[in-house]
Amino acid sequence: NIYVADITDMDSIAIVPITNALTGWLQPDWSTDGKKIAFSAFQQGGWDIFVLESPFPEHGTDLEPTPFRLRRQKLGAAEAGAVQADTTGQKAPPSPKTSVQKTYRAKFSPDIINVSIGYSSYWGLEGQGLVVVSDILGNHRMFFYGDLFYSLQNSNLQFVYYYLKRRTDYGAALFNFGNYYWTRQYGWFYDRLYGGALIISRPFTRFSRMDADLLSLTVRRNYYYWMPEAPAVMRCLLLEFSLVNDTAVWGETGPVNGSRSLISVQHSLDLGKESPSFTTFCFDYRQYLRMSKKYTFAFRLSGGASAGKDPQHFFVGGLDNWINARYSRRKVSTIEDFYFASFPTPLRGASYFQLSGTGYLLANFEFRYPFISHLSFGWPLPLTFRNIRGVLFTDAASAWNGWPKEFGSDMYLITWGFGVRINLGIAILRFDSAWKSESSKPLCCFSLGADF
Repeated sequence: NIYVADITDMDSIAIVPITNALTGWLQPDWSTDGKKIAFSAFQQGGWDIFVLESPFPEHGTDLEPTPFRLRRQKLGAAEAGAVQADTTGQKAPPSPKTSVQKTYRAKFSPDIINVSIGYSSYWGLEGQGLVVVSDILGNHRMFFYGDLFYSLQNSNLQFVYYYLKRRTDYGAALFNFGNYYWTRQYGWFYDRLYGGALIISRPFTRFSRMDADLLSLTVRRNYYYWMPEAPAVMRCLLLEFSLVNDTAVWGETGPVNGSRSLISVQHSLDLGKESPSFTTFCFDYRQYLRMSKKYTFAFRLSGGASAGKDPQHFFVGGLDNWINARYSRRKVSTIEDFYFASFPTPLRGASYFQLSGTGYLLANFEFRYPFISHLSFGWPLPLTFRNIRGVLFTDAASAWNGWPKEFGSDMYLITWGFGVRINLGIAILRFDSAWKSESSKPLCCFSLGADF
């Protein structure tokens, strides 16, 4: 409400109300002659502007006391909010007619159902589906994924269950995947992967957690042209521990502030001739410095090393989701290279598998800035793009076997260049142009995905 005060006598200031509204009269403003007051008030579901003429009363008046005020004056401030008890204070037992207490039982309902089925006269019945099921409290969650192709053995099938009732999350998975490949060395071959996994995730804070995974994997390869009578088999029991911290703040094309880090240790148990045995340590640290609202400096340092009877290999080069990809002449076709190796990226300006070894280091420096605010095309493609981002970058990497006494020129690579990022809504399109040396031609790369 609105009040006026007479301040001619500072020793006895009289404050007089001139309005009495339940919804409130807000943002009062005097007229230039001082005879009117305009204000806003909420009335009948909307805001309106009102004008009060002659706001000064000739004689001071008080608002009429409300029922609450009258009761408070009668009882006193200490008793105004008290409720007089009219029972003994004992809670009445629930009536069996109106309430029934039951122990909670998980009742599942589908969250996502996406299924497509088809039939081919050559391949037969085909289909693909994803079903996600959970209970009403979110304590249990199950994922069913299927990609039916020719037969169950050749299909991609996966089941994952998560128990999310406690602070520590538990999970279990079963899977069967089938992949066809072709290489110049072996021709056509088929890989079948099947096994299971146990998953534990324990959060420490909102931003950090510890993960532990136990993976049982069997890979069975059948060659169609090269030694078809001798399929290759490899079995692995892999244990992994990792610490994760993530405080990154995301923008339209990638993180713009905060940091992300990962430290992991993998150990593959020696189960015999068909099982690889190795221990691998990896780390990944990313820092984002927001220099202003639209300018960010990003730094990333990652690395790893593997030891044991069958150490893992790291193939460094290229970038993830590379559309016009280039590959080096290095042969990467064994089961160990396909499913137990690691492929660190990005190393822009280099081909896939450019550097390799049982240890590696990769550093990335980026300056991210606004490139084009608004880009619009006319006929025949009336397209409009907004907030196109630009990137200036430098990548440096090294890979080695064992621990060499000295590094040769074929063990490290430094590249630099610029790039453009466009958020298409369904994906982020990236264009990068990178140089290996001052005399080399730039390598232009198109890829999909967010910045690191």
